[in-house]
Amino acid sequence: RGTSLGNCLFAGGDFLLLALSQLCCPRPQRPQQTLRALRLTVPPLSDNPNSPIILTRPEQPALYGAIAEVHRAAFGREAEAILVEAIRHSPSVNPKLSIMGLYNGQVVGHVLFSPATLLVAEDIATIALGPIAVLPDYQNQFIGSAMIYEGLEVARRHKFQVAIVLGNPQYYKRFGFRP
Repeated sequence: RGTSLGNCLFAGGDFLLLALSQLCCPRPQRPQQTLRALRLTVPPLSDNPNSPIILTRPEQPALYGAIAEVHRAAFGREAEAILVEAIRHSPSVNPKLSIMGLYNGQVVGHVLFSPATLLVAEDIATIALGPIAVLPDYQNQFIGSAMIYEGLEVARRHKFQVAIVLGNPQYYKRFGFRP
């Protein structure tokens, strides 16, 4: 089931894997602004040192509509918003693994991590990354990266051993994913 959903969402992507024990390794550092919630350094969205920073936090029910709107805007279709809603109601999904990116109090990004089963190793606690979305005006500003790093760290703390994603290897290798 997860593979067919993934193929629908990430057509042309590759199946990638990350051992979450690798998260103890130092992450790449970017100069300038530190996000306290992540302990991750990223460039600011503007040159103004007083500008708001991106915060990541678990989703909240009052913001489900805003999260759906982020997925619709990012993908230009309804499918990912519907998928997030369906996965969210699965009894095995931990709401702490549904991460929002907030800029100045506005939801500008969202990533969902959900439990998965590897048929070759069913006893390994596995989490699947996706879908992930960032509003078009906020893309390429490390918001997606911040949400992914936060979600992977939360997954590791919740004793998941492996993370999987279907996507572009060049993008996901920065997080430690490998084919």
